[in-house]
Amino acid sequence: MFNPALVYSAGIGDYFGFLCDAAPAAFEADADADAFCDDLSATGFAVDARDLNDPSISVGELVVAPDRFTLNPGATATVSVGWAGLTPGARFIGSVSHADVTGIIGLTLITVDA
Repeated sequence: MFNPALVYSAGIGDYFGFLCDAAPAAFEADADADAFCDDLSATGFAVDARDLNDPSISVGELVVAPDRFTLNPGATATVSVGWAGLTPGARFIGSVSHADVTGIIGLTLITVDA
């Protein structure tokens, strides 16, 4: 029987609130994205990414090499991504994003079993 000692009770509203700060581009298709995040905040959900009640926030160190580069249209590149400093045997959730001069244009949520 699974009997966790510590439970982080986070629901969909908590994760949407996290995205309001961490990846606002996730809502760019919604013309009322700011209103959506304001409504979440008004109903008691944190909309600051630092406030998500989740053990994976600010854990370990995400290392990307190269950490910054420029590509011409149609060009490709290889990027190495590693996550150091994680507790062995634990599961962590995070994200990797990429951006251009206008802001974040892509976000990938990742899960790591250390």
